[in-house]
Amino acid sequence: MKLTAEGFGQNKAAAKEGGEVAGNARKDAEKRIGKSIISDENYLTETENKKKRISNH
Repeated sequence: MKLTAEGFGQNKAAAKEGGEVAGNARKDAEKRIGKSIISDENYLTETENKKKRISNH
């Protein structure tokens, strides 16, 4: 596995692979705890999500 991505194509592939890893981790965690990690309580609307990202920078 290459650790550095250069250019759009490589970054796109790296992002897709990272998303798959994160998705698999979430599914595994949900299987272990026996319930969904995603809920109405921890869901951010698009506006809240943008505000949170801006305040973290």
